[in-house]
Amino acid sequence: MVMNMEILLMEIIWMFELKGIAYHGTPQKNLRSILKRGLLCKKSTGYGFINLPGVWLSNRKSHAQRFGDVLLSVDITDLKKADSDKIMYGEILITEDISVGRISIA
Repeated sequence: MVMNMEILLMEIIWMFELKGIAYHGTPQKNLRSILKRGLLCKKSTGYGFINLPGVWLSNRKSHAQRFGDVLLSVDITDLKKADSDKIMYGEILITEDISVGRISIA
């Protein structure tokens, strides 16, 4: 129980500070375009039950890897995030394009 509370607390802090590194999984076929243009809101597709414009990122590598065979690290410091109701379970919706300079292969 303590371990779960620690993880939850870390996720809450991460969601509101919006600093550091987050992760994004993508199919290999998208990699060339992402490394050339960045992660673009209009090109991002929502998986699952939420399909909103923006780029979904996770604070856990293991979660992001479920969305593609390439794992990207993204510097999220000072990016514009969606309202808090668009943040869930260690994921966050970024509502602006993410430049190439913030992205690297994890």
